[in-house]
Amino acid sequence: MIDEKAARGNIAIVIDSNNLPHIAYLGYQTVHSDSPIDVVYASFNGTIWQTQVVTEGSGKIDLALDSSNNPHITFNDNRNEALMYAQWNGNNWTIQQVDANGRFGSLKLDSKGNPHIAYRVDDVLKYAYFNESNWNTQILDSSRYELLDYQSSLCLDKNDNPHILYGFNTGQTSNSVSTLKYAYLNDYGWKIQTVASNVDIGFGNLALDSYGNPHLTYAKGHPQSTSNHVTITHLSFNGSQWGSDVIANDVMILGYGSAYLTIEANDTVYASYPTYDNSYLVGSLQLAKLTSGMWNTETVVNASTMVGFSPIASDSKGNLHVAYFDVNINSTSHNAYLYYATSTNQLSTIPQSNLFLTALIVLTIATIVSSIVGLLLVSRHRKTSSLKQ
Repeated sequence: MIDEKAARGNIAIVIDSNNLPHIAYLGYQTVHSDSPIDVVYASFNGTIWQTQVVTEGSGKIDLALDSSNNPHITFNDNRNEALMYAQWNGNNWTIQQVDANGRFGSLKLDSKGNPHIAYRVDDVLKYAYFNESNWNTQILDSSRYELLDYQSSLCLDKNDNPHILYGFNTGQTSNSVSTLKYAYLNDYGWKIQTVASNVDIGFGNLALDSYGNPHLTYAKGHPQSTSNHVTITHLSFNGSQWGSDVIANDVMILGYGSAYLTIEANDTVYASYPTYDNSYLVGSLQLAKLTSGMWNTETVVNASTMVGFSPIASDSKGNLHVAYFDVNINSTSHNAYLYYATSTNQLSTIPQSNLFLTALIVLTIATIVSSIVGLLLVSRHRKTSSLKQ
């Protein structure tokens, strides 16, 4: 466990040039959820996790690392909800305002280390970038309907061109379905296209493969199920047309979201998502891998309570890294436990489920018993041999 005072909300995870994880999130100043909320940055140095408070903050958190592995974070100011940008220079944090009315920023750094942010102002999608002296902002899209909270996702391709996934409600109520849009900048200007309609639950992050082609996920209510039983779909562009495949069918998720994606250097696509039982009291973290058009899924973590947001990242060796919340849904407190897991099983803070611990204890006991029995048999054999002599 990294932090027991995490605030329920989104998490951002990024892997540095040494294949070590960095995480940004919101955290309460005390274990009591009525305390002020801070923007918190955590990094793993190969042995232990180190955390530091950036400042008080709120809203959507995003994180990027520059070429020196220094963190850059976007968040909202607690007092006036302005969109803020924080940068660590190796000694201290410098913080500046990007947009007084901006919310829900998605952050990436270009090849020169300059920040690019996609964000919302009321029902308008905006894009801002810093050109080493000031911020430049553009309005990309607007609608008379509501731009979805939290859910815009920015990527930069190898030419530093921005690609943005976002969604609008297509009706007047909170239960209205959504239209997903994909915007990208090329030599001819901004291009915007609709990629999915009637998305009634939510969508995940945008990821680009080695060709610069976009991949995304979204969740729709399962037609034969009620409540939050959904089908999670992966949508991708191959350079000429969009294609889709189902990651998970008839699974139960919580709130508005979908699966998180990461793409390895060899273009292998992975997705992580939390699922729940019908009571919402037990959650599990699922990891899916796309192989030859089929998704293979395994359970990474079984939790005794509820698993929350689960962003995923991959390092240069192909190892996977996941951050997630574990919270008690029956608790009146809003604080959560922040956990981290990796496919390498080499880091000291990997959370272990009750089932895993039980299996480990049983295996350990069995090994000890087997060793004792073996020693007894050897001793007995030696005594018998001595008597025969």
